[in-house]
Amino acid sequence: MITENLGLSVKVTPQEEESLSSFILRTARSNGASIHWLMNNYRTRNSDQIKISDISRLDVCPSNVLDIGLIEKHLCLEIGSLNKLSLQNIMVKFKGDGRPENSRIMRGMIRKNFHYCPVCLYESDYYSLLWRIESINFCFKHYVKLMPVCESCKRSISYNSIGQIGYCPYCKSKMARPLRTSRDTNLNELKEESIKVDILKDLLSNKSFYLDSTDVAMRILYVLSTSGLLNKKYDQIGIRKSYLLQFARDSMKYKRSIHLNTIIRFLCEANLSLEELLQMKVPQEFEKRILNGDDSESPDNTKYICQAPWCNSYLKAGSLQFTGTNVKHNGERRLKWYMICYECGCEYAIHKGSLVERSYFIKGYLRIRDLDIYKLSKREFSEITGLSMPQNRRLTAYLTGRGLICTSRYRYDEDLVSGFVKALKAGEKISNIVKWPCWDDEDHYFVHRYHTRVIQALMMKKNNQPHRKNKNDIKYELAAVCKRFMQINMKITNYEISKALGITVQTLTKWGLQEYIRGMKNTQKMLQRRKRIEIWMKRIEVFFREEWTINMGMKMIYERLHLSQSYLCDYAPEVNTFIKEKRLELSRNGETYK
Repeated sequence: MITENLGLSVKVTPQEEESLSSFILRTARSNGASIHWLMNNYRTRNSDQIKISDISRLDVCPSNVLDIGLIEKHLCLEIGSLNKLSLQNIMVKFKGDGRPENSRIMRGMIRKNFHYCPVCLYESDYYSLLWRIESINFCFKHYVKLMPVCESCKRSISYNSIGQIGYCPYCKSKMARPLRTSRDTNLNELKEESIKVDILKDLLSNKSFYLDSTDVAMRILYVLSTSGLLNKKYDQIGIRKSYLLQFARDSMKYKRSIHLNTIIRFLCEANLSLEELLQMKVPQEFEKRILNGDDSESPDNTKYICQAPWCNSYLKAGSLQFTGTNVKHNGERRLKWYMICYECGCEYAIHKGSLVERSYFIKGYLRIRDLDIYKLSKREFSEITGLSMPQNRRLTAYLTGRGLICTSRYRYDEDLVSGFVKALKAGEKISNIVKWPCWDDEDHYFVHRYHTRVIQALMMKKNNQPHRKNKNDIKYELAAVCKRFMQINMKITNYEISKALGITVQTLTKWGLQEYIRGMKNTQKMLQRRKRIEIWMKRIEVFFREEWTINMGMKMIYERLHLSQSYLCDYAPEVNTFIKEKRLELSRNGETYK
């Protein structure tokens, strides 16, 4: 590994749209070093001895080959400036919970053989990263097709063989040439490719965002569901609707990713930009339908009516309201579109197109209304209603409260009902209310629990629950929170991040956001280190200008500066070097004094 104080004497700046392999080749050439030496001295700790053929890997997953951060530091480049020179910058934005190098989102899209624009090479001395994309065959700067072979030897050039910019690795001839007059290009035929180029440029930018396949699938399904024109275009974008639903529900047995080609084709077909896809807000109701296993439109609730004979809304159109639950399995039944009557509290759902009662109050009432139930034992009562003992206790409490039967020895206490409702509105949990010491027994509690006002308060409590945090929104909020923490110099920790976002640390881990937070922690540490070094450098400048005398030894200098030489050896060796060089510069005839 290269040592901390060894740098590159000639600073090289990356060009717009340049590939990382091209940049490393130019850096080695400018510093008079061989590409083999440079790559081996800057290789990562875990990588084996680097071969020259590994240069092609830099455009795909450079973090597996080189210590990019160290190169940026030695070339005095902005942190992260080299990331956008590789396709890993795309993969990391769609990787989900996995590692970017394991992502197959660009499988089959990355060229193994070199394609190039000879005019670009004539005007500038670098290779474009876009040339590595399989579907890009045209240079929109010069309106010429990319060359797939060397014009001199007519051989296809493998990326593994490239060791020099602008020259064929086989015949050593120059590949650059000036622009020649050619036949008119039909730009209409290249419209789709130009859109792809724009999308890829956006993806390669350092714009921070993260979308996993669940997010992408949900957005695609939403767009296709709202546009009649696109409903039949699943084939055009290269994916089946059933496959998209699996992605959206995260129900695949093995973790997979939606291919980037599919995403790009979708954006082309939908005439959307990448920015529009990122900013898209999928309605919560639509997302619930998809996640609950129902991608159909919600039914017209005015067609369904309350069927409780004692209810004031009995047989009135529109008396039922949706609760927000779209699909659930109850035993062997698949119940859809949960509804409730706020007047009487009876709950319903749709099963095979018909309205069915989810609660058992109507069912129980119809079975006992013509019977003399006061002479029945509890077991006989249970056999008639077809309900369990606990259900029968709730049924009798409910019917007693509405004056339909008089089996309970308890009657409503208005103060208890008001206290029950008030507690629910204040956010009290029903599990706590049942433990109140005012209840004589469970029957006493049930009589008040099924009071009409209490049922209405319970339903309002459910509907007023705060919306669940959306994973996509949290990702955008996370980037903003980390940026704010850096601006105010607040330490980025999992606890502080979770507190700022209003979610738990466990949720951050579950949603695969820990790696991003870890990266932001490292970025903050690097920025803090740079800022600290800048402050020390200014202090050192002032010291040597105003306090230093020729007879001062190094020990006294560090004492006056309130710095530790041993600490700086590990944390910022360049500061030690700066102090030493500054002292030598100001000493008489370059001599040192103890």
